[in-house]
Amino acid sequence: MNPRRFHFYLGILTALPILAWGVSGFFLSLPPSVSQGVPYSVIESHRISITPSGVIEAVELHLGEPPELTSISLEQRGDKAVYSAFGKKGAFLVDAVSGNVSKPPPPSRLTRWIRNAHFFNFAGSSRTTLLMLFSFLTVCLVVSGVTLAFWQRIVKQGSCGQSPEQDPVLQTAESQTLPHSGRRSEARQHPPRVNPEPD
Repeated sequence: MNPRRFHFYLGILTALPILAWGVSGFFLSLPPSVSQGVPYSVIESHRISITPSGVIEAVELHLGEPPELTSISLEQRGDKAVYSAFGKKGAFLVDAVSGNVSKPPPPSRLTRWIRNAHFFNFAGSSRTTLLMLFSFLTVCLVVSGVTLAFWQRIVKQGSCGQSPEQDPVLQTAESQTLPHSGRRSEARQHPPRVNPEPD
């Protein structure tokens, strides 16, 4: 198959997934102040009375079992300092002053749809296979594009270094122009004869 045509078909196959990843990733990267309208402000350290270890204890007391948290972050939401805790048991919000534990509000329908589109959750059990397939096709698209660009550059440099007798493009151009130039030269060398008028 022609490399250009192969690259073209790869672009068609990967256009939709790349567009979905780009648009959904852009919206997911927006801060909550933009996507959810939650204002953020500077953290007031003097108002924090709960440490990260206290967050683990508060969530464990709330669940009645070890929370198995994987990340804890501190955020200032309006006039409240709140810990966001994530783990195998889910996500939790812990008040940095009182230690009260609550569940974060559910995401909007638009946020859920964007998240499902970004991670291919609509594919169900085939999600991992589709992600690997489109990731592989995207890599092939990039590699084929870079290869075509370098190949064109190499061919162009090679054709520039050739003499007119070695360059097939120049030979073709000369073969198309020679007959016309020959006719013009013949016309110049042999002007039309004019019969003398009889006396």
